[in-house]
Amino acid sequence: AVNTVKHPAFAESLLEEGVSDFVGIGRGFLADPEWGKKAKEGKDDSIRKCIGCMECFRIADMGRPIECTVNPLLGREQHYGDARLKKNGEGCVVAVAGMEGALASVIGGLVSRPVIAVPTSVGYGANLHGLSALLTMINSCANGIAVVNIDNGYGAGYLAAQMNRLAEGER
Repeated sequence: AVNTVKHPAFAESLLEEGVSDFVGIGRGFLADPEWGKKAKEGKDDSIRKCIGCMECFRIADMGRPIECTVNPLLGREQHYGDARLKKNGEGCVVAVAGMEGALASVIGGLVSRPVIAVPTSVGYGANLHGLSALLTMINSCANGIAVVNIDNGYGAGYLAAQMNRLAEGER
């Protein structure tokens, strides 16, 4: 069985009921490379589930490195090594995104730290030179997101440094 098997219990039921001889998980492993390990350990609630947006296929069809809406590190492993977004990481996270600007909201749901969102004017699609990403980020319903202006990486870096100093108790 393949095709949107998102929950280990569902996969197990397919096997137990004899509906399938095996269960293949494709996009689920893109969303969470530790899907199998977490399922085996009974940590189903910690699995980052594929939302079925098909962004991974759309990007790959364009000949670009694969990306995932819910796994911002996918396709960027060579840049970040074995880094993982952790719930107890640094003082804040800076998310730079173009087109629809959804990355900041996704990261905001994954970490318990403030997220500084930077809309970018470059990238693919009709992003209106960063305006669509800016408006999406400003209207995000995720908690703890601060938005700087389009392409203002310097402002985001400065704000991140200030947040980290405050988190460390410095002035």
